[in-house]
Amino acid sequence: MITSVQQFIELNDSDSPELRRLGRTLGATDEVWNELLRNHLEYWEAVVLNKSIPIAILDRLAECGNDKVRDLVAMKRKLSLYAMRLLATDADPGVRLTLVRNPKIDIEVLREMLSDEDEYIAGIASQRLSHFEAEG
Repeated sequence: MITSVQQFIELNDSDSPELRRLGRTLGATDEVWNELLRNHLEYWEAVVLNKSIPIAILDRLAECGNDKVRDLVAMKRKLSLYAMRLLATDADPGVRLTLVRNPKIDIEVLREMLSDEDEYIAGIASQRLSHFEAEG
């Protein structure tokens, strides 16, 4: 378990592939996650890439102003319905495209994306929905 922001930073900035892997896999305390969000915007991408990130932290990052971070959030398989709905209407079409391709997207969110203003995204939503319905 990562117990300090400094430890998270050291793991993620390490030259050692093994230590960087630990930075992407070990969980952290809520205090560490919250401090990283408050005071270390430069590590938000590393936070999203952590495999043990709590859903509540993903929800907060889905609200952030950084397109790249939101795009990384849209890739995560353990998104809440709140985050999916928020990202489904994101101003950045790249974020919406990433979400519509997410294998764990909620079927109702996928249905909502049928009316996306970007025809390409709406088309992918339609194809994926047809696939879901064919599987039964």
